[in-house]
Amino acid sequence: MHVKHYSANGKPNAIELNFLERAGEQETLIYKASAYDGDGDAVMDSFTNTDVNRNSKVDELDKALIRVLCKLFLEFKWYAHKE
Repeated sequence: MHVKHYSANGKPNAIELNFLERAGEQETLIYKASAYDGDGDAVMDSFTNTDVNRNSKVDELDKALIRVLCKLFLEFKWYAHKE
């Protein structure tokens, strides 16, 4: 996970999640998901349509999973802070 874009107030407003598969030392990007904060309130409002749980359908559960992952990422401050 990483911050893709910061808002004018220095807070993350786009987070990208990269899901990788490892085979030994080699990593392969399997899929990506993103979340966006459209109004600068530090809450992710919109999400890419990605089958995060890999059940062959994109639904509200996938959005909820992306939301939770991003929320924890922000709460733990696992990102570089922009001054």
